[in-house]
Amino acid sequence: MEWSIHRKTAAGLAVIALILAVAAGLTYRSSRAFIQASEWVSHTHEVLTELESTVSAVADAQTATRGYIITGQEALLEPYKAAAPAIRNHIERLESLTADNPSQQRHLADLRAAVTKKLESLQLNINLRSQQGFDAARQRVATGTGTLQMNEVRTIISEMKREEDSLLKRRDRDFRLSAEKTTLTFSAVVLLEFLLLATVYYILRTDITRRKRTEERLGASEERFRLLVDGATDYAIFTLDPLGHVASWNQGAERIKGYKAHEILGRHFSCFYSPDDVQSGKPARELRIATDEGHYQEDGWRIRKDGSRFYANVLITALKDKGGNLRGFSKISRDITRERQAKELLEESEDRHRKLFDNNPHPTWVFDRESLRFLAVNAAAVRKYGYSRDEFLAMTIKQIRPPEEIPALIERVGTLKDGYENAGIWRHRCKDGTNIDVEITSYALTFAGRPAEVVVAADVTQRKRAEEEKQKFAETLAATNQELEIRNRQVEHATQLKSKFLASMSHELRTPLNAIVGFSDLLGEGVPGELNDKQKRFVNHIRQGSAHLLQLINDILDLSKIEAGQLELRCEDFDVKEALPEVLSTIRPLAMAKNIQIQHKVKPDLVVYADRVRFKQVLYNLLSNAVKFTPKDGQIGIDCVEDQDEICISVTDTGIGIRSEDQTLVFEEFRQVQGSKDKPSEGTGLGLAITKRLVEQQGGKISLQSEPGKGSRFTFTLPLGSGKSSQRTAVKAADDPHSGAPGRAGKPVVLVVDDESAARELIASYLDPEYRTVLAESGDEAVKKAKQLQPDAITLDVLMAGGNGFETLVALRKSPDTANIPIIIVSIVDQKQVGFALGAADYLVKPIRKAVLLETIRKHVPEQVDDDAAILLVDDDPKALELLAETLRSAGYETQSVQSGRRALEVLSSKLVSAVLLDLLMPGMDGFEVIRHVRREATLKNLPILVMTAKSLTQDESSLLSRETQALFHKNGPWQEQLIAEVNKVLKVGRNAKAAGQR
Repeated sequence: MEWSIHRKTAAGLAVIALILAVAAGLTYRSSRAFIQASEWVSHTHEVLTELESTVSAVADAQTATRGYIITGQEALLEPYKAAAPAIRNHIERLESLTADNPSQQRHLADLRAAVTKKLESLQLNINLRSQQGFDAARQRVATGTGTLQMNEVRTIISEMKREEDSLLKRRDRDFRLSAEKTTLTFSAVVLLEFLLLATVYYILRTDITRRKRTEERLGASEERFRLLVDGATDYAIFTLDPLGHVASWNQGAERIKGYKAHEILGRHFSCFYSPDDVQSGKPARELRIATDEGHYQEDGWRIRKDGSRFYANVLITALKDKGGNLRGFSKISRDITRERQAKELLEESEDRHRKLFDNNPHPTWVFDRESLRFLAVNAAAVRKYGYSRDEFLAMTIKQIRPPEEIPALIERVGTLKDGYENAGIWRHRCKDGTNIDVEITSYALTFAGRPAEVVVAADVTQRKRAEEEKQKFAETLAATNQELEIRNRQVEHATQLKSKFLASMSHELRTPLNAIVGFSDLLGEGVPGELNDKQKRFVNHIRQGSAHLLQLINDILDLSKIEAGQLELRCEDFDVKEALPEVLSTIRPLAMAKNIQIQHKVKPDLVVYADRVRFKQVLYNLLSNAVKFTPKDGQIGIDCVEDQDEICISVTDTGIGIRSEDQTLVFEEFRQVQGSKDKPSEGTGLGLAITKRLVEQQGGKISLQSEPGKGSRFTFTLPLGSGKSSQRTAVKAADDPHSGAPGRAGKPVVLVVDDESAARELIASYLDPEYRTVLAESGDEAVKKAKQLQPDAITLDVLMAGGNGFETLVALRKSPDTANIPIIIVSIVDQKQVGFALGAADYLVKPIRKAVLLETIRKHVPEQVDDDAAILLVDDDPKALELLAETLRSAGYETQSVQSGRRALEVLSSKLVSAVLLDLLMPGMDGFEVIRHVRREATLKNLPILVMTAKSLTQDESSLLSRETQALFHKNGPWQEQLIAEVNKVLKVGRNAKAAGQR
């Protein structure tokens, strides 16, 4: 493709800009490396400082102990008492700093043990001094045990220091190398930029010179073409402007149409048409067709200047520039009136003879006497001999004659002359191989300019011969059937060998295909580096092709296993409604791409006995076929009912339908029904064949009801299960993206707003487990939950049954409580400008990929630095606990429930929780006592406590609760919304505080 000078200039500047971007990226990367190296150096110094502090604290503890042993004054033990917690703090700090270093972690474990042993020894010395006196303590000190223990502590710390010093040297070296590499790279980029500027200048200069020469040659060529057109007198050649006015006129146009150049130039070309054609808009229609299709050609009547008519062959061609803009039309006309008249006379004569020929009741044909090839046959010959008309015309006369009679035939044809007749009885062979006796009458003539012979044949075969032929045919048929039986056994053996071969080859093909799929996915995800648009398109072609090939291999492997009887089925009882979402999560993106609605009516507790994996494969095959053959804006329905001892599942679509004669073919291997004349069938033709066999091998049946243009209904049955699935509860817990799991309460919260449950489920599954999701099915519910929960982000659909999503967006932006929450529109409607104008943070058009959604969310929601645990619920009333747990879980929080204050303290001593929701009136240990125990523990001092009670509080109790707790709720009031808001507020403040501390 020839680029214009503007495109070349733009391309050159784009390359230069790209290089500048690369240089900026390298500079940014160098800065990041410098900062990271500095942070690691600081990290190493911090570790060394903590090591020094640890050994110093141990030494202080030892010195204080010795002073106490010598003097017996307990005041000297104060440094020892202060040293013990300080040592623990230093070791815990070291454990945090060296968490990424397994070697240091091992040294740290040894250090913890040595320090513990040293402190225990010091404590033993103190106890001896205080209980048995100075001599007993002095004798134990004199054994040297303390000195050995202190030396062991110093040795471990020295070893850790040496390792940190080694890390410090290596990190300094890496930093220097990174700085040198960045400098060299930037210099090379600058040099390359200057070279590209010079290259662009050279290309542009060369292009300008070449264009000037081309323009000169074009001018000369146009002059030669003008002389050629003016000299053509048998053709009317002229041009029109884009509106249809005559712009040029040659001598041929003047001769044929009668207009001089000065008479016609500037007039509309409709003057060459009859009034009826002009009134019907024929001239304008011809120009429109020429513009759309590039040209328009027809044979039709035209009008001369004097009003006479002539029959013309007309060709109109649209003239467009390189940019596709219409510049006018060229029109070439030729007078073919005489040719048309001669043709009409010839057609009349041929029509009379053709009717006589075709209506002859006896087989009649014409053959070439030189090549002996059939030139024409009538309908009687087609019926009698069994060949179609096209088959006859591809044959010679010898092919219907016995081989022994061919020499006599050739001799007779060679002696026959034009105008002579010939008659006789000959044997002819029909398409089915039978021979018939015919009496022929032939006549030599010239046909279409070639020497030919017309033959009329009448069947004179006797009835007896017909009966003999029938008997011979019956004997032949019996022999053929015996041969077919032998071949059937051979085919069965070959089928088994084929199945084994296909199974082996399918597995062998998976190995290279796995590499193709894996590495193409890595390329597509940009793991080795960002690809340009063309490379991405090529990689996408590879991924699509490999996915199609993988599906083909899987289908062939399944079919070969079934044919070889090697397919293993693991049947079990499971709920149909639990398996359905797993299939819909894959099908819905395909349906959303065509705006196809999928509805399902499946009653709960319908248990089927089947192989779960193969059940989902059958359902997926039927649904994918429905999506494939259903046009845009169609509907697909899934029904499941119980019928006696069977489960009946139906998949209905509003697609193109299947003809009744084709309905048995769709279940055969490698058989496809043509859905559209303009669109070839897709797929391998194995899906429904495998589906049928899988259903039948599990004891079921499959059937089809369809009508062209109205859609299809595939129905299959499977045995009814004997009981409910034992794994149902576990499966639901695993599939529910909002069910509580330990450690999820601290994850970012995303509010998913969509009126379709399947769409909400799909987005929630994409976000799980990185984010906690809360669902809303309408705009009003979304606004309400956004104000209560204060989510980190919101995904919003535009088209919802309850109202316009843009109205919800405006309402969220107007409210001060939700104005700063990032809102990402995820909709099938592409109205990005409207969305951004109303305040959307981002806009995604369905169907979306998981990676795109996660990347978009991460742009607006910073990663959390912690992973808080569940909320501990404490109340002696089981019903109250159940209500509290359900309320908090519906808001996306995980909970743990206990029924006594003592049990609550046991949980707090062994497990991390994010907050405590506490009742005051409980038997045994009441709520006030629980609060006092919690606040006395240093590790729980800042733990959020929320109180819910029905107790009437005194002034002192209210004052205590206001100091020691974060919120108070009364059970006899509307507490649900207030509880969710306060929990969200308390936990969000806690997360922000931790994040600020880590920064």
